[in-house]
Amino acid sequence: MEFGETIEETLIREIKEETGLYIEPLNLIDTWNYLNNENNHQIAGIIYSCKIKNFQDISLSDEHDYYEWLSQEDLHKMNKWFYPKIKNWNKLILQG
Repeated sequence: MEFGETIEETLIREIKEETGLYIEPLNLIDTWNYLNNENNHQIAGIIYSCKIKNFQDISLSDEHDYYEWLSQEDLHKMNKWFYPKIKNWNKLILQG
């Protein structure tokens, strides 16, 4: 986040910078926290459902190597730590 930005403004800016897509945040789905004690490293995540306003070819920034669209059935391919968290998001999205 940049100083003075809202979470939604940060989300819009970061998605644009990292993928070239313009999005509209719809609702907060979940938050998560990952601690790696071995490396003294922590990551916090805030998850939103979003509408893509300009679906086009993805233009990745140099921060990323690749992307992949996954169906609900393929979510198990995600990181073994992350998958247990995201497998329930569909229910949360439908409730939101």
